[in-house]
Amino acid sequence: MNWKIHKQTILIAIIVGVICVAGVSTALYLTRDKTEPLTGIYQEQPLPDYTQFLPENAIRALFNEKGGCAYYDGALIYYENGEYRNAETAPCVSENGVLQITTEQFGTKTPEELAAAMDAHYVVYDDKLAVFSYEADFADTFSDIYTLEALALRLKGAEEADIINAFITLPNFISNGTTNSVYYTEPNLNLGVQTEIYGLQLADYDTGYEKVSPAPMIVAGQGEDGANYTLIRVFNSSQACISQFLAFPPEVKGGVLVKAGHASSGQALIAAAAYDASKNAAKTIKVFDTAGSLRYSFTPQGVEAPFTIEIGKFLPGSDKDYLFVASKLSGGDGSKYELYDLDDGSFVKSIDGAFDNSIEAQRITLSASSEEGDDVQKLIITFKESKAVYYLDCGDSSWTKSEIRLPDNATGVYASAFSGELVASLDEDTFSNVRIYGSGASDNLEGSLLNVGYKENRFYSTYAEDNPEGYVDYAAFNHIRTDLANGVINSLNELATEETEALLEYLENAVYEDWEYVLSEAQKASYHSQYNVWEPCFTHRWNAIQAMQNLVAVVDAETGYPAYASIGRDNAGGVYQELDSSFLIGTYADGILDLAKLRIYPLRTMLQQLAAEFRGSSGEPERLVDVSPVHEQEINVAGSIGDYHPNMIEGFRKYLLGLYGSVENINKRFGTDFASEEEIDAPRYDPESANVQESRGEWDVYGQSDYFTQWSLYTRNIVNKRILEAYREALLAGFPPEAINAHQIPEGDAVSGFLGEADTRISPTDVVSICGTAYGGTRYGYFCSDLNNFIELAYGAGHNNITLGEYSSLASGWKDAYTQLKYLFDHGVKFTHIIVPYDTKDMMYSMVKEAEEGAIDQLQQDNQPRSSATGGTGASEPVRRGEVSYNIVQLGDADKNGLLKSVKQDGTWEGSVYLVPFHSQVTVENVEMTKTENGYVSAAITGFQYGDQAELTFLASYSGGTASVKIEVYHAGYLLEDATAVYEVGSQLTPYRYVLSNQLALEDVEIRMTFICDDPGSMKLDALQCTSQVENVAHKYFGDLTGAASKGGVSFDVLD
Repeated sequence: MNWKIHKQTILIAIIVGVICVAGVSTALYLTRDKTEPLTGIYQEQPLPDYTQFLPENAIRALFNEKGGCAYYDGALIYYENGEYRNAETAPCVSENGVLQITTEQFGTKTPEELAAAMDAHYVVYDDKLAVFSYEADFADTFSDIYTLEALALRLKGAEEADIINAFITLPNFISNGTTNSVYYTEPNLNLGVQTEIYGLQLADYDTGYEKVSPAPMIVAGQGEDGANYTLIRVFNSSQACISQFLAFPPEVKGGVLVKAGHASSGQALIAAAAYDASKNAAKTIKVFDTAGSLRYSFTPQGVEAPFTIEIGKFLPGSDKDYLFVASKLSGGDGSKYELYDLDDGSFVKSIDGAFDNSIEAQRITLSASSEEGDDVQKLIITFKESKAVYYLDCGDSSWTKSEIRLPDNATGVYASAFSGELVASLDEDTFSNVRIYGSGASDNLEGSLLNVGYKENRFYSTYAEDNPEGYVDYAAFNHIRTDLANGVINSLNELATEETEALLEYLENAVYEDWEYVLSEAQKASYHSQYNVWEPCFTHRWNAIQAMQNLVAVVDAETGYPAYASIGRDNAGGVYQELDSSFLIGTYADGILDLAKLRIYPLRTMLQQLAAEFRGSSGEPERLVDVSPVHEQEINVAGSIGDYHPNMIEGFRKYLLGLYGSVENINKRFGTDFASEEEIDAPRYDPESANVQESRGEWDVYGQSDYFTQWSLYTRNIVNKRILEAYREALLAGFPPEAINAHQIPEGDAVSGFLGEADTRISPTDVVSICGTAYGGTRYGYFCSDLNNFIELAYGAGHNNITLGEYSSLASGWKDAYTQLKYLFDHGVKFTHIIVPYDTKDMMYSMVKEAEEGAIDQLQQDNQPRSSATGGTGASEPVRRGEVSYNIVQLGDADKNGLLKSVKQDGTWEGSVYLVPFHSQVTVENVEMTKTENGYVSAAITGFQYGDQAELTFLASYSGGTASVKIEVYHAGYLLEDATAVYEVGSQLTPYRYVLSNQLALEDVEIRMTFICDDPGSMKLDALQCTSQVENVAHKYFGDLTGAASKGGVSFDVLD
C-alpha cells in the first residue's frame, strides 16, 4: 500500500491554489428540484491517463521541476534531470560498503554529503542505488521499492525482459485531472487498477509464447428487476471492473439499459435509460463517458418513458453513431421513434411507427444489424407479444418485415457476428438455448435450436467416471507448484545451506528468464488429452527441498531475523505440520523483491503458456473447467496470530499511519504510547499461551482491543494481496474472470487435528467473493446442515461456478455423502477434487472413499443438468476482432444474475469472455449532505467493507472569477490525507465526480466538501448527490452472514 500523497493530487491543488482567490462561501444554493429530471449538455472531459503510473513515469514523479539525479554502484549509466546519461567511468562505486559518488560540480562524496552539497533529499536503496531529489519525502525504500527497482534496472542496463516485467507501484489516487477522481484505499486489492496498469506495461512485450487476443471492453448495467438500482460497470479488456457509477438517483430502481458508441472525437460513450420510469428523475436518457462523467442528459419529446435504446451508424453518408430511442412499449397507431446525434443528444429526425395496424403496443427489443461490409446499420426490432420482427431503415424510414417464425418463448432477436445469421433469445427454466435464423428473406425461417449453456449444465468430479455426453463427468486435477519448479530454484537446490553469500549473489544476478516456468510439450499435450482443471500456484508452505531450506536459513544482516521466512510473536521461526508432512513457512510480507519474483515470475510465464493451449490458435476453451492460481493462501505461524517478519511490522506501521496520519493520532485512537513511528509494533501478548515478555498494555493483548483488530485486518490484507496478484496474472494471461477460481480455505473453517492449528490460520475469503472472479474453496467435513456454511454464503451472494480444490464429506456412508454432494450440486458448485485425508491403511480411508464413490455414482445415475447459472438467454452482441468472430450471449434470464459468454458458431465456448458483471445485489443508499459554513459534509457511512463504494456527484459553476472545491475523506474522525481532491470551478456549469473505492475495513466514513471563492452569491451548485454502494456479500470475520444474489440479469454492450 502506497500511502504517499499522489503527485497528481498535488498538481491539481497547486494549479487551483495559484488561480483561486482565498475566501469562503456562505450561501450555496441548490437551484433545482431534485425530483425533476436533469437535462443539459456538458463539455467532453479527458479520461484518466493510466500511462502516468508506468515505471518510467513513476521515476520522473520522484523529482520536481528542479530535477534531481540517481547513481548505481558500478554502473556507467546515471540519471540527471530527467535524462539517462552515459559516463566513461562509473560515477558511483562502493568502497568499504559506502557509496562514493563523483560529480563534476561537487567532486567525490558520500550520498549524505552529496545531498547536503546539493541542498537536496536522498534515499539509498539496496545499498547500491542513490537517488537525490529536491522534493521532500519523495520516496522510501519500503513503499516505493518497485519504482526504485525500476530505476536501478535502467541504470544497470538490464535486459528488456527484466525492465518490462518489473513490478509497479500502484497509485491510490486516479484522476482525469479536472473533474473526476477515484481514491482507492488499497489499489493492490483492486483488479481493475492492477490489470489496467500492468496490462499497459506488458501490452507490446514479446513473451516468446503465442499471445491470445484480448477481450473487448464491456459495459454492463444492472438488469431489469425491482430490487436493482441503476448502477453501471465498465470492464477493461481483461474483464476487470475499472469504473462503477450510478446513472440515476437512488430512488430510481428497476435496473438500467445501457448501450455503447463513440463520439466524433473517438471517445467511447455510454447511453443509459431506466427500465422503470415511474419516478420523474428517470424520464431522461443520460450519456456518460467510460469514467462515469456525465456528458449530457435529455428528455425525448415525442417518445414516452420508459425508453428502450440502441446505438449504431444508422444514416447513409455519415460515419457517425446515432442514438435511436423508442418507448419500451411500442407499436400501433401514433407510435413514434426518434433519432439523436450521439455527440450531443441533438434531435435528428422522427420516424412514424404506424406501419402495421395489426401490431398493438407491446414490449420491444432493439438490435443494430451487423452484416460484414455494410456501411449503414438497420434496426432489428422485435415485437415480443406478436412474435414479429422488422428491419427499420432510419435513412428512408422504411419498415421491412422479416419472415422468420419465432416460438412462443422467444424474447428478442439480435444481430450475429456470423454473416447471414440472426440470434433469438429464449425464455427457459433449465437450459440456455438460442434459436439461429437466417437473416435473408427465406433463409432458415423456422430457425434451429442451439444450446449455448451445455458447459454450465455440467458437473465435474475427480471421482466420476468418464461421461462426455452426460451431465456429470470426470475431471482431472493438475496441481503445479510454479514457485518450486523454475530455473532459480533449480540453481538454489545445488547450493549448501551454509553458502549464504553465493545464494545472495545468485539472486542479485538472476534475470527474468531464469525465473521462467517451462511448460513442457507433454504438459501442453495433457491440456488437450488429460487435465481440465489446472492449479498453477505458489504458497507460503514451502516443501523442505534444499533450495527452500537455503532461503529459510538466510538471516538479514540489519535486523538479525530471517530474511525470507515467517516468524512468530516471539521472533522465532517454525514449521507447518499437515497430515504427515512438515513444511517450511515463507513470509508473505511486502517489500521483499526476491520473494515477489518467486511468487509471480514463474506463475506469469506458466499462465501465458497455458493460455495458448486454452484459447490460442489450437486452443480448446470448452475443455477447461477452471484455472486456480491460488492454493490455500493464508498466514499461519504456530502460536501466533500473524507473521512478525520485520517487513510485516514495517507494513503495519505504514498501514496505520496511512489510516490515522500520525503517531499521536494512533496513540489517541488505540491507547498506545509510541514515542515515534519506529516504535509502532504489533500486539504480541497471548493471555492463553506462554509469552516471552510482559503485556505492554491492553493494546498488546490478543483479542482484547481495537488495536489487535487492526493487526488482524492488516494480516488479512496481506493474504488478500497475494490472492489478487495471482488473479491479476491469470487475467492478463487471457483467462476470463469466471474461469478463475481459488483453492482457499474458508475463513474459520480450517479443520483442526490433521490440518494444523485452525485457530491461528488467517485465511480470508470475502475478497474472493467480491473481486469479480468465480469463487473457490476447500473443505473437509459434513457441513450442509449448517445454514451459514461457506457454500451457502457464496451461492447466496451470486456465485454459480464454484470449485472445491480439496473436498470430502468424511461421511462413513454413501447416503450422507450423497446428501452433501447433491447440496453442492444445487448450490452453485461445478467441480469437486475429492481427497480422502487419511492414511490408506486406516479403516476410515476405505470407509470414506467408498462413501464418496457411492455418492458420485448416484449423481451420475441421476444425470441431471445443473441450472444455477442457466435457464433462458438474454441479449446477444456480435464481436468481430480480426479473424476472430463470436457472439457474447447472456446466460440466465430474469431470475439469474447474468453470465456473459463468448460463443462460437456451433454454440461452444470461444474462451475470450466469461463474466458475471454483478454477482451480488448492490444496495445503493442516499447519504445525506448537510450544509456547513463553506460547503457540505456527509452523514457518517458505517460498515464500509471491501468492494463498497461512495460516489459524490454535483454540478457547479462560478461566475465571479475563479474558485475551487476541495473534497476530503475522514474515517473515525481522521483525515485520509492522500484522498484529497481539489477541482477548479469555472463559469461553465460542469459535472464533477468523486469516488471513494474501498478495499479495507473502514470505520465511520465522512466526506467533506469545501468551496473556496470570493463571492458566494456567484457560486451555483446543482444536483448534489452522495450515495453509498454496498455489495450484499457475507463478511464472516465481522459476523455478517447475510448476502443476496443479483437478479434480473444485466444489460450490456461492447465498447470497442
